[in-house]
Amino acid sequence: MEKKVLTGKIEGDIDFDGEIIIQGHCEVTGNVCCRSLKIGVGGSISSVGPISSVGPIFSVGPIFSGDYISNVGPIFSGGDISSVGPISNGGPISSGGDISSGGDISSGGDISSVGPISSVGPISSGGDISSGGDIFFSYHLRFKIGIKAKLLRICNERNFERDFWIEKLKLYGFEELAHKIEAGCVAKIRDQIKPWAKKLRACKYWTETERLAVDSWIDGEVNYRRRK
Repeated sequence: MEKKVLTGKIEGDIDFDGEIIIQGHCEVTGNVCCRSLKIGVGGSISSVGPISSVGPIFSVGPIFSGDYISNVGPIFSGGDISSVGPISNGGPISSGGDISSGGDISSGGDISSVGPISSVGPISSGGDISSGGDIFFSYHLRFKIGIKAKLLRICNERNFERDFWIEKLKLYGFEELAHKIEAGCVAKIRDQIKPWAKKLRACKYWTETERLAVDSWIDGEVNYRRRK
């Protein structure tokens, strides 16, 4: 496969039917499209447009796209993976920092990060989802076997998230608790929830995702694996 080495600022699009190797920081004012993308030690890539690869994307440093990130193979980054639009790939997504998307996050394999995982839309994984921080998503969270994180946050917008839980708690008969969480930070809300742990866990109306989120708020973490 033909290879091309890039560095510095590049005006316009990059469309290359081979492997692109980034040395240092590369800033692209257009789109990036290639068969494979590799970013070496001390390097990073930032694109105003989408980053798209038929093969793998490997980076020691951060990856940023002003549009979407899409590839058929894996995405591995030693830093953050950040996109204004969706992040989608056929293999695992792995970040040594945070994973952040202004759209959906979808992977045919595992999704893992040292820091938080944040999506404005749903998160879907054909494997496990693992985060060293909180996981923010928009109502829908899909995984095959296991999930591990600190708090599961049903919505990226905190006021909407609070409204969601207040509505659910009132609907399921927890009117008093619903009033208690109308104000306060995460730590204060967790303190309000803990005395209700037994009753919340006994409630049969939660969906699987809601139950996992409730458990994470009670325990401060979630580490769940489905039975085969």
